[in-house]
Amino acid sequence: MNFKVIFNPFEKIAGAKSLFFGLAAVLVAGTIGYFSKTHFDGILNIHSGMQSAWYVHIAEPLLSITVIALWFWLFSAIFGKQNVRGVDVVGTQFFAFIPLLPASALGFFKVTEVVAEALQQLVANPTAPLDIAANQMAVFVVLMIVVMLLTVWSAIWIYKAYKVAANLPNHIHIPVYITGIIVGMIVPKLLISLII
Repeated sequence: MNFKVIFNPFEKIAGAKSLFFGLAAVLVAGTIGYFSKTHFDGILNIHSGMQSAWYVHIAEPLLSITVIALWFWLFSAIFGKQNVRGVDVVGTQFFAFIPLLPASALGFFKVTEVVAEALQQLVANPTAPLDIAANQMAVFVVLMIVVMLLTVWSAIWIYKAYKVAANLPNHIHIPVYITGIIVGMIVPKLLISLII
């Protein structure tokens, strides 16, 4: 596979095709997340350890991606150089979720639960020693590095998808992207708390 395609597939895929593959990835990740107790509760937000209903695990990434896609589409409609197809903006943003798919298995690793419990005990009693074995901490750190790399990969795809699909002038697309990420991290959490 071409290195350029790995970091910018959006010159090859857009529209309904990208939307289909992105929605499929959301459904698969949400289903795996249901069994692994892993949540995508905001754009680029991944948390593990809390069991919720299956529809919550599906609704979280759906809301997150929809919010950021609508944000990008709004600005592309106002400032875009030409007419922008909504299906391209929305479809490519859903497709940009695909790198996060492996992270849905995070909760299957027992060490995440062990570290979460140890950190909760530390919060409850800050003077207590952190009760985590060195090998468990090493595995946890490796997992977090992998998840971080997947998150960075998805963030790159979000940017590339938005840049290609929205076709905004250069001086506008970076501020819109940064604010879109912030909105995509906060608004879905608020919506989910109101719905559930």
